Amino acid sequence: MIRSGSFLTKVSAPPRGRAVLATWLVVLSLTGCVLRKGPGGAPATTPTNNGVQPATISSGSSDAAPVASTDASAPSNFGTVQVSHGFRPDPSTHAGTSGGRLSSQQEINQACRGWIAPRPDHILQLDTPFEYLRLETAAAEDTTLVVRGADGVRCDDDGAGQRNARIEGAWPAGRYEVWVGSYQQGQFSRYQLTATEYRVQGGTAPVADATGAAARYGAAQLQPGFQPDPTMMEGQSGGQVDIRTTFSQCRGWIASDRPDHIITLTQPFNYLRLEGSSTDDTTLVVQGPPGTLCDDDTAGNRNPRLEGTWPAGTYKVWVGSYNQGTFSRYQLQITERPSSGTVAATPATAPTPLAATGSTGADGRYGNFTIAPGFAPQPTIGVGQSGGQLDIRTTSPNCRGWIAQDRPDHVITLTAPFSYLRFDGVSTDDTTLVIRSSEGLRCDDDSGGNRNARLEGSFQAGRYEVWIGSYNQGRNSRYELSLTEARP
Repeated sequence: MIRSGSFLTKVSAPPRGRAVLATWLVVLSLTGCVLRKGPGGAPATTPTNNGVQPATISSGSSDAAPVASTDASAPSNFGTVQVSHGFRPDPSTHAGTSGGRLSSQQEINQACRGWIAPRPDHILQLDTPFEYLRLETAAAEDTTLVVRGADGVRCDDDGAGQRNARIEGAWPAGRYEVWVGSYQQGQFSRYQLTATEYRVQGGTAPVADATGAAARYGAAQLQPGFQPDPTMMEGQSGGQVDIRTTFSQCRGWIASDRPDHIITLTQPFNYLRLEGSSTDDTTLVVQGPPGTLCDDDTAGNRNPRLEGTWPAGTYKVWVGSYNQGTFSRYQLQITERPSSGTVAATPATAPTPLAATGSTGADGRYGNFTIAPGFAPQPTIGVGQSGGQLDIRTTSPNCRGWIAQDRPDHVITLTAPFSYLRFDGVSTDDTTLVIRSSEGLRCDDDSGGNRNARLEGSFQAGRYEVWIGSYNQGRNSRYELSLTEARP
């Protein structure tokens, strides 16, 4: 056991004028949050714990005496976490209080340490198998972690360091009971339980670029006129190095072992823009032929941007976290399109609200359908690519998503009224659905489950313009639009 040091330390940072303390208190108050889900999943393999096999006991072991009912309706102390591969937000944190009156060695297995409550602190429901998933505790006191499911029992004490617990590896789909224990009897400590598909920094396999260098989350080789534009890359911001110790004019905490991305420009660019976007405060550091470039908040909303003329060559890119110990999912956008702050927007380029109903008369981008009650086949399927440059909230504040503004994705003509009709947008990414008719706009985000959109009910005869939007700006994903009279 590690008996010195504390996980929570006070970090001095430049004044930011932001409600960091308030945000921290809000995160600590969240319990029982259900995550947004994503489809897919990879076959399960043997679970690992930071490269070391954790304590895993067969579900049929006589040592695994029950602590709480295995009935699916059994309650938990701090709520259910229901996820599928690709869930958002990632990482996601859930709070609770560790400890209890039962010894996990006596009640679960001799390999498990700590004192736990009679019933699980959380129920973890995995709707798909995970090739990799990590559960990790963070607390001021010494915590342990016990997970029991159909594949047996997993437990850990100090795998995350600083007396915090970690269990990681492959997980079959199913229901798991999760206890966060206290190592010392009679101790109760407020904790955070993090669920993430990101591997521990330094533990991921390198991604080689064209020159043989290694990047944490991916590489790209570009020349003027590249497609797709923008090119989008993803990763997790932050690390253990304060960039100010090397370049005092730069800000943020970055990874120490290798860059997050490597961008190779095979020809010079008269203009290129790199822009990071995240729900947290991120920074951007780029090392290349011109030297070291860095930015903090130029893109607005605490997001960084670097733009201008770029010589040909290889560039190492880090997306940093402004605050130490913060790790946030980000998107890095690479584009030849000037930002609005560089070139003044004109009526031809600035986003405009949707035209008045019926004024366009345009055909659908990906196809049209004419149907009547009893149509066949059911479901009728249309396919296309979600997303666009228009934020639908500029037209309807209650709607969400980025859609095409020149014409709809599909036009559906109903030759007779429907007492019930269902529209489903299905994709591997987070999609939204917008339908416009003479009656106005209908829109939805996640009613179809797994971050998919659904609109259903009665529909009058007439023309319906349909857009499949992307919830996140700059995302474009292949989708299926399903039309059916069958109720879910």
